[in-house]
Amino acid sequence: MEHSKKNWHLIGSLGFTLIASYGSLLYAFSLLAPEIHRTLGWRMDLVFGAFSWGLLVAGLSSTPAGLLIDRFGGRFVMAAGSLICGAGLIGLSQVQALWQYYGAWTVLGVGMALVFYEAAFATINRAWTTGEMVFARRAAPEVVEKLTFAMLPAALAVLLFLGIEQWVVAAFCGLYGLSNGILTIVRGTVPQKLFGRENYGAIAGALAGPTLMAQAAGPLAIAALVEAEISSKAVFTTLLTISLASAAFYLAAVRRQPALKRNKTSSI
Repeated sequence: MEHSKKNWHLIGSLGFTLIASYGSLLYAFSLLAPEIHRTLGWRMDLVFGAFSWGLLVAGLSSTPAGLLIDRFGGRFVMAAGSLICGAGLIGLSQVQALWQYYGAWTVLGVGMALVFYEAAFATINRAWTTGEMVFARRAAPEVVEKLTFAMLPAALAVLLFLGIEQWVVAAFCGLYGLSNGILTIVRGTVPQKLFGRENYGAIAGALAGPTLMAQAAGPLAIAALVEAEISSKAVFTTLLTISLASAAFYLAAVRRQPALKRNKTSSI
């Protein structure tokens, strides 16, 4: 009972940490970018480029971050990451030159690798097994994730084909929120189910790398589309195509996994 209470305290603490981290490091940038552009006079592609650079640094740092968590534990690593992020944000508030701006995002990129979802899930993995997690008690993670991957294309299709009525926008927000929210949870359980608990931090970090690198390309792509005055319909069509491709890759991966397990068993 006491161990369970400690675990729930850990979950609550990590939840608060993730909300603060994502809110200040990731989601706030969409509000800050126009002000940075207006105040400092830099082109929007340079403003967004630094943000992309930070995400790229986070992607490159994610595997070492996972190895550190495997060796030293999540509390130490995430606490250090929070201090690094704090230093990066202080530096970001004081920049006057473009190189300083990119330097601040370099520091923040390292910090992001130490405090984002993968670091949190690696920390949870050391305290709780997959069988104790909420979604694992109700359904296999792969089943939930199949539904999650289906909801994102559905959300984009609703917005693309049904117009921008209020109920359509509400439906899009609901489907997108469910997809994004559940995916962040289930992606912490699926690697453990597929690869086991040993070296989970390193595995989760390695899997996070491509995701963060793809996210790094996103702001640059959006900035280029805005500059080119591409229609919103073309943008959403592109996003729908990407989401369908992502779902197809996931389905191919989970179909391949049983075959790999059978081959491994037969070779023993």
